[in-house]
Amino acid sequence: VSATTARPKHFVSGVDHFLVLSTPVEVSLHALRFAPGSDHLLPPVRTQHAVATDDVVVGALASDPASGRIFIGGNDGCIHEFQYFDDEAKWLGRPRKCRKSAVSWNFQSQMPALLQRACVSLFGPAESVTQLAVDSSRGLLFALSSQSTVTVFQVPPGRWDSAGNWEEPPLVQLCHITQGTIAGEVGRIKDRLFPGLSSVGARGLGNPFGSVAAATGFTGLPPPRFIKILPISKSQGGSIIACLVAEDGTRVFIRGVYRTSAPALGSVPPADGSAAAAVAAGRAGATMTSLAVHHARFLDAAAPKDLRVRDAL
Repeated sequence: VSATTARPKHFVSGVDHFLVLSTPVEVSLHALRFAPGSDHLLPPVRTQHAVATDDVVVGALASDPASGRIFIGGNDGCIHEFQYFDDEAKWLGRPRKCRKSAVSWNFQSQMPALLQRACVSLFGPAESVTQLAVDSSRGLLFALSSQSTVTVFQVPPGRWDSAGNWEEPPLVQLCHITQGTIAGEVGRIKDRLFPGLSSVGARGLGNPFGSVAAATGFTGLPPPRFIKILPISKSQGGSIIACLVAEDGTRVFIRGVYRTSAPALGSVPPADGSAAAAVAAGRAGATMTSLAVHHARFLDAAAPKDLRVRDAL
């Protein structure tokens, strides 16, 4: 069972928050309300909004605190948006329309159940989604997979259409970075920080960072698995958008690489002439095209050799 809280959308009244619960059978919304004039939380009330999991284990839930949009990730490697709509007057009354809308999917998930089981038997389970996180200051959704791949999606802001209806545009996948790419960049950072040490490649270690594998002395070890991605808001991080935490305690800071559209002919430069203003003006039309490692922080040499980080805040 997984759980998270979500902000009610603009058309919802009488509800302070939603509790989003995923079980082996369904993902459902439960209304949370405080007693009038107090901070006493009333018992959750199940709403009529629920979608079936279709035999998929949903282990990742996230909500955009700005818009209230809800995203779910499963062990089939797919990401969906839990959408609900205001088509009746009474919120906790009769059933309302809701659905799962695909954000990203893979070929195996589109197969019939029998073929999916055959693929799992032949090729192993699909790369599952282990965590979803939203940075509302940038409008980004981060997805961390079981193979430590990080994928970034743009969450477009909602808008009113010409008919006066509120619409939420679909997400756009921007870029991703794999575990191997991150490990290679972190290994180069470690070589620059500790030039007196023998290179990891020369020792034949498959793990280029962290004290755990370095202490074992074995060869061919895979890079440490990333267990958490922590978004960094725009005001705090600037171009640094997230921190990845590895199971050996290494923290890897990821930055976005942007492609800025060329200024239009005849455009007027910033009035104050500052470089910062020019960058800010150009960033307004910039698009994130890739991810790169900005910096890495390693644990002290005195850290326990058998340390295994399971979660981070």
